[in-house]
Amino acid sequence: MIKNLFTLLSKHYLFLFILATAACLRLLNPTFAQPILYVNGDEPPNYQGALYILANRSLIVRTAIYPPLGSYLQIPFLLWTFFCALIIGGAHTIQELRLLVITQPGYFLFVPRIISGVLGVATIYILYRTVLALSPKNKTLALIASSFLTFSFNHGQISHLGRPWASAMFFFGLTLWFTIKSLGGAKNQQWYSAILAGICASISYGIHQGGIFAFILFLLVRFVEIASTANFATAFQNKITWLGGFIGGMGIIGIRILEIGNPTAQWFPYFKQFPPQYPLAQQIWELFLDSNLLYNIKQLFILEPGIFIFSLIGLIGAHPWKKPYTALFAYTVFAFLAIGASFKQPRYILPALIPASLFAAQGVLYCYKRITTQLFKIGFIGISFILVSFNLTAWNILFN
Repeated sequence: MIKNLFTLLSKHYLFLFILATAACLRLLNPTFAQPILYVNGDEPPNYQGALYILANRSLIVRTAIYPPLGSYLQIPFLLWTFFCALIIGGAHTIQELRLLVITQPGYFLFVPRIISGVLGVATIYILYRTVLALSPKNKTLALIASSFLTFSFNHGQISHLGRPWASAMFFFGLTLWFTIKSLGGAKNQQWYSAILAGICASISYGIHQGGIFAFILFLLVRFVEIASTANFATAFQNKITWLGGFIGGMGIIGIRILEIGNPTAQWFPYFKQFPPQYPLAQQIWELFLDSNLLYNIKQLFILEPGIFIFSLIGLIGAHPWKKPYTALFAYTVFAFLAIGASFKQPRYILPALIPASLFAAQGVLYCYKRITTQLFKIGFIGISFILVSFNLTAWNILFN
């Protein structure tokens, strides 16, 4: 996939423009509010974990609420930055460098922010290639899907800051790519792709707990695809699926072992209480109004109106459950319902939002093909672009 990048860009100027736009929206002003450490509460854990590792010369992190691979990822880039600081005179000795980190702890926060931005852009490239792999003759679909992710508010926000989400979603994207590749081609390629999918899934989890959905994606997509082609027994007995699942599962278990003794984020369940004799129908209605799922649906309608609206249109008109999208559609629906019903955090739905960009692109094409007047087509494109791009663009202007 990587070796074809420059060939791809040389032939697809529009996609190059999309990637450039994505980079601007994700890498703009990475030194914002430095050297303040707690601009965002999700940035310090892995950043300080990396500093903790360097200070104690141990790979065991005892300061982060997230899995340790996010801290490991930052270490070589932080070391290179420290080296450059010594060379250009930002600090003259190791002792001065340590004093700088102690007195201004957020001084090097631009490092994880740049990592997040670059990997966020790379995720868009992976999505483009994945859609092309599913629909080789429909480059327009791939361009629209990558445009949706480019202007996705949640993906842009987590890629702009030094949160672990961007790195985790990059390896989620790689898991998606290798999972699709494992479903076709030569047998050796299927084995190879399944192994890499399992490794990427465990790395995704090793950066953020939400990466567990990369592991679920691999298992569910392969099972649904094989079951829809053959039968359930064949899907359960498939050795390639078992191998990839074993590698991913063992990697996740290894990450869990590394996390033993680390602080954890406390989640306190909330249960709405009702007075005695309160009507049952009213209880059910109020529980629905207060549910995580409804909250996330409303948030997505506000934050991701393009993906949300066009995904619904695609669901009604484009029939996204048909091949070759059957398995990916099943995973997307499952992930959206599972995550949406569990957390009141719209960005947690990213493991469903990334593949949903494909189905939103189907919705755009479905609408466009049914508009007969050229003037209306131009108006549709303009209104759709504003709908998709406004939130993230406005956030960048206000944030920076």
